[in-house]
Amino acid sequence: MEEKTTMNLDELIQKVNQSEIASIRNSILEILRVVTDPQTSAKQLTELIERDPPLSARILRRANSVFYGSTRKISEIRQAIVRIGFDVVKELTLTQKVCELFEYGTKQDGFSRMELWKNSVAVAICAKTIYRQEFGQKGEEAYAAGILHNIGLVVEDQFMHEKFLEVVDVKSMMKDNFLHAESSVFGMNHAEIGGALAESWNLPLELVCAIRFHHAPFKAENGLGQIVMALYLADYLCQSNGIGFCDTPYGNRLMFRRCLSHLDIKDKATDFIVQDVVAEIKKMEKAGWFG
Repeated sequence: MEEKTTMNLDELIQKVNQSEIASIRNSILEILRVVTDPQTSAKQLTELIERDPPLSARILRRANSVFYGSTRKISEIRQAIVRIGFDVVKELTLTQKVCELFEYGTKQDGFSRMELWKNSVAVAICAKTIYRQEFGQKGEEAYAAGILHNIGLVVEDQFMHEKFLEVVDVKSMMKDNFLHAESSVFGMNHAEIGGALAESWNLPLELVCAIRFHHAPFKAENGLGQIVMALYLADYLCQSNGIGFCDTPYGNRLMFRRCLSHLDIKDKATDFIVQDVVAEIKKMEKAGWFG
């Protein structure tokens, strides 16, 4: 899929929404609605999953994996909900569906879709953990924001592929953050692209804002700062610990400190959060989640 070199953001989003991604989009939207609704029942979740046979197969494969300590094979979604828990299956449903967007794609100079996917999962887990440990909330929206926050990079790879390879090369040669390389080649970056795509999909405003400003949290609209800053912290912590593909290995320490201060999160708390995330990602790697 070669792009026009002058393609602007609106043209790019239109092209994405006319592609095969549109079919996945509808499923993601329905899953997001179900997994972020506190009134969702196990029956509704089961019916949602069972309407998508490939997704059902993914869920059952994960539920039967060593990651969840399975000893007896299960063959039904309702059994998976009983075994590993309703909230876990909600997260797993969103994770496994969005994963379809990250399969295949470029492998070059430290970038690959699977490494990008690993980072997205880690950021989602980290953002959710921040919400649970620091705010006393389940963090479903924060988890969803983490899973989707780098969707703009997938769009660049898939729809502006040749130019994307230039970005990868520039980042590698200049030893710079991906954002700077993107701006020099595209005139826009993946956060802007992801935010525009999320807006075109009519995602909830907090998700649109989190995706769009995950590298610039203090630009977020009033009332949405918490989720955007939590996502920034999660992304910074995962990048700093080298989990998956790092688009900003040279992170903004001052911005990180400002977010910690605004959310009243102590350094020691982030140490424990990172330990939990690293342990879970290692467990996932061992279970074969990332190829």
